[in-house]
Amino acid sequence: STPPPDPLRAGLPDRARCPTGDPVGHRRAWCLVGVGGSNVGPTRTLDDVASVRVEFTVEPFHDGHPGDHVLAAWRAVEADGCELETGPFSSEVKVPDAIVATVVADLLRAALDGGATRVTVQVEPIAAEHGAS
Repeated sequence: STPPPDPLRAGLPDRARCPTGDPVGHRRAWCLVGVGGSNVGPTRTLDDVASVRVEFTVEPFHDGHPGDHVLAAWRAVEADGCELETGPFSSEVKVPDAIVATVVADLLRAALDGGATRVTVQVEPIAAEHGAS
């Protein structure tokens, strides 16, 4: 029988694959792929990513007085061994690529369990510096 279509690949050409050979959207190869006409590129895999910048906002927001829901998210990130930077409107953490899913899941769980009404998360890969010692 034919497997169901992968929703992550909807609209992508059949040859949209990462350099590893895995289909785009495959969980072992995280690829950022731009598709234009029959062209596929640029592509980035976990081999090219040293870490990931995670920026998050936990609401409700109380200026200068983070609530328990915010403090819970901060504690969760720090418990995962990451150094947190807090700002007036959002928090940011640089996360090793190997644990980014765990860190995001932990901060979401902690914030929501702490009473957050909304959590906004932005994730941005940071390219690895090849040849750096």
